[in-house]
Order: sequence, then structure tokens, then C-alpha cells
Amino acid sequence: MKEYLIKKLQSILKVLARLTIKRYRPFIIGVTGSAGKTSTKSAIYSVLKSAFTVRMGKGNLNNELGLPLVILGDYKTSGGFSFWLKVLFLGFFGLVWSKNYPEILVLEYGADKPGDMDYLLTVAKPDLAVVTAVGDIPVHVEFYQGPEGVAKEKGKLVKAIGLGGNVVLNLDDPFVADMKDLTKGNVMTYGFSAMADLRISSFMNRSEGDVPLGISFKLETGDNFVPVKIDGSLGKAKAYSAAAAAAVGLIKGINLVKISEALSQYQGEPGRCHPLEGVKNTNL
Repeated sequence: MKEYLIKKLQSILKVLARLTIKRYRPFIIGVTGSAGKTSTKSAIYSVLKSAFTVRMGKGNLNNELGLPLVILGDYKTSGGFSFWLKVLFLGFFGLVWSKNYPEILVLEYGADKPGDMDYLLTVAKPDLAVVTAVGDIPVHVEFYQGPEGVAKEKGKLVKAIGLGGNVVLNLDDPFVADMKDLTKGNVMTYGFSAMADLRISSFMNRSEGDVPLGISFKLETGDNFVPVKIDGSLGKAKAYSAAAAAAVGLIKGINLVKISEALSQYQGEPGRCHPLEGVKNTNL
């Protein structure tokens, strides 16, 4: 009975989410990857909020129930029976009566098993896709045979972007870099590689004596660069997230100086890591 009710709720939320997108027509940014999704999502929000009204999915609202929940309202987490009644009521109300709806949605697309991405794409098809990393995951991940299987599932988000759309890819991850052939949209790459369209250079962990302060680096395009300083964390993880967000900002017409200023306020998510740092992934 409980499983039946969850399936029913899932179906209703999907319909409401699709109708809400049709009514308000937000620009949708989809973020996926084996790690770094949540911190990248936060960095994108930090960059875009100075120029647009933006809603970001909080926490791990990235599955069959969580994704439509973000589309329907600025919820931080799901709840019990009364919570879902409220969500459904307000969802229907928002279709009848106009409300202030964000210009941009930043959605996290999770895929714990093959087929998950297919369903999420029927809920909301993004205008811009960002893939953070696949990395060195364990050979036998539950429901996946290895990183190739994960990359195939994550690549469906890229494949959903057609002519006129945009894709942002981490060039330092070979599985992600290969996704450039999956789309007819415009591709922008980022990373430490000299071949990246948006290159991270001069990276440094900052400290004062024995006290860690944060990181600093440069973001370089073909004809320009800006310094970026982020406090409160060490390691390259935040630099990757910041670079992905900067690429999104450039695509949306924000200049590199304003992007750098916005990133200086970015704190990211505590406890998040990046697979290229050699940390085992557990969140797909």
C-alpha cells in the first residue's frame, strides 16, 4: 500500500512539475556527476544570483520525488503526509494564480541506477547541462558495472541538450570529456588542462602560519583572466566547482570580473569532495 501511494505521489508531482515549467518557463540548469554535484550547484547559484532570480535545489533533492519538489517550491527537505498535502495544494494553486517564480532553476540530477536519468528528464529537460566528474569509482558499484556504466547514465543529461543549448564539461575527467560527442549543443570545458576553454591555473592553498585560510587561483579564458580567492576550504575541489560555475556565468552573459567577485562569497557545502582528489565516491 505504501509503495502504491509513493508511486501515485510521484506521478502527481511529475505532472505538476511539468505544468509549472510550462506555465513559468524558467531557464533550467541541470547538474550531474559522481561527486561535486552539490558544491557545484551552490557555486552556480552564487554566480547567477547577482544577475537573475534563481532557485537552487537544497541538499539532495535530486530524485523522482526531490526534483519535482524543487520545481514546485523552495523546499529544503521532504516530510510526512501533511507536508505532501501542502505541496500538492500549493502546486495546484501556483498553476491557477500567478506567483513570483525564479528566472533560473539549478537542479541536481541524481542517478543511483540505470534508468533514473531517463525518468528525471521526463520531469524537466535542462537548457544547460553541467557534468562534474565520474572519476575512479569502485569497479563494482551497486547497479553499475563500473565507471563506464556511470558515465553512460550521466551522459544522458548531455545527450538531452540539442542545437542552441549549452553543455559544461570537466575536461580533466576523461569520461566526462568524452561526453562532448553526445550533444549537438555548444560545449564549454573547464579544468586544469591547458586545453580547457576555461582553465584553472596558479592554484594555491592559503594559510597563515599553521592556520589554513582557503584557496586562490586564476580562471583563464583565451584572452582574459581573473584571480579568485575562496575562504573556508582547502584542496582543488572548490576550484573545480568554481570553474564550472564560472563557465555557466559566462554562458549567461556575466563578465569574468563579476563572476570572480561572486565566487569570493561562495562557501560551498561542508564535507564535500572531488573524485580527482583521490577520494572514493559514494554519492552518484
